[in-house]
Amino acid sequence: DYFRLTRDLVFNDDVIVDGKFNAAKEANFIKYYGLGQERVFSDDEFSGTFDGGGHTISGIYGLRSCFLGKTDGAIIQNLTIKDSYVIPDNNRLFEVYNTSFFIGDADNTTISNCHVVNCVADIIQHTYYSFGCIVGGGLKCTVTNCTVSDCTINGIMSYPEANYINILYIGGLFGQIGGTIKNCHSSGTINVTGNVFHCIGGFSATFLGDACYDCTSRMNIVIDKLQNTGFNDVYYIGGFSGESTSTSKFYRCASLGDISIGNASSTITSEKPVYISGFGNAKERAEYYDCVRSGKILFNGKVESPYISINGFALGYK
Repeated sequence: DYFRLTRDLVFNDDVIVDGKFNAAKEANFIKYYGLGQERVFSDDEFSGTFDGGGHTISGIYGLRSCFLGKTDGAIIQNLTIKDSYVIPDNNRLFEVYNTSFFIGDADNTTISNCHVVNCVADIIQHTYYSFGCIVGGGLKCTVTNCTVSDCTINGIMSYPEANYINILYIGGLFGQIGGTIKNCHSSGTINVTGNVFHCIGGFSATFLGDACYDCTSRMNIVIDKLQNTGFNDVYYIGGFSGESTSTSKFYRCASLGDISIGNASSTITSEKPVYISGFGNAKERAEYYDCVRSGKILFNGKVESPYISINGFALGYK
C-alpha cells in the first residue's frame, strides 16, 4: 500500500508555546491515537509506504505516539512533525510499550528525510518504557537524513516502589535502535527527574548493533539527581549513546552537547554503578572511528559515591 500526503495538516493550534506544552488549552485539544497503537501480535502494524511529500503535520496531541504505533517492513519518508506533544495514555499506565513522535516500535523499517521540530514529550515512567523522537524501539532499521531540532524530552520517574521493575530508555532520536543509521542529527534538551532510569543518550539511549555514520548530537542532558536504588543494576548516561552492544560501530560521529547532574545544594550519590561518558558506554566492546566529543560533563553539587564512573569519551571501546 502506498500513501502520499498532498498538503500540510494542522491538528491543533498553539500546542507548543515558547518551547513548552500549552497546558492551559489542554482540554480543547483533539487527542490522536496513531495507527498500530495496540501492538498485540500482528494487530494494526503498518507495512506500507508513507510519503510525506515534503509536507508538515503540526499540532498533534499524541497519546503514546504522535504518528505510528508499530511498523514492520514499512517505508516512511519526507515528512516533518512540528509543534506537537506526546504523553503516555493515563488509562494504560502499567503496560509495556515504546513511544515516539514518529514510530513507537519499528521492525525492518526504512526511514528517510523525516524531521521533528519544536516538540515536547513528557515521558512518565511506570514499567518498561523506551522513547526516541524518531523511533522508540527498533530493529533491523535503515534511517537516513533524519533530524530532531529544538525538542524537549522530560523523563519523569514517578513510580514510588524502589523494587518495582522500572526501566527507562530515553534518546534524542532513538530509544533503542539496531540497524544502519546515516547522516542523522539531534538538538534540544533531555530533562530527567526522579530516581529510576537505565539508559540516557543524546542521540540514542541504546544502540543495538550494526553501524552509525556521520551523525551528531547537540542534545543537552540535565539530570536532577543520581539515585540508583531500584531494579536496574547499572545506569548508563552518554552524550551520544547511553549504551552500545559489542556489534556497534560508529564512524565520524560527534557528541557536542553537555551533561549536567545535580544542583548547587545537592549531594550526588548512588547505591549502584553509574557510568557517565562524553560519547558513550558499551557493556562489551563497541568500535569508534574518527568520532569526537566536545561537550562538558558537569557535576553541580557534592559527589559522595564510589559507584560513579566518569569517562571523557567512552567506556568499553576498541
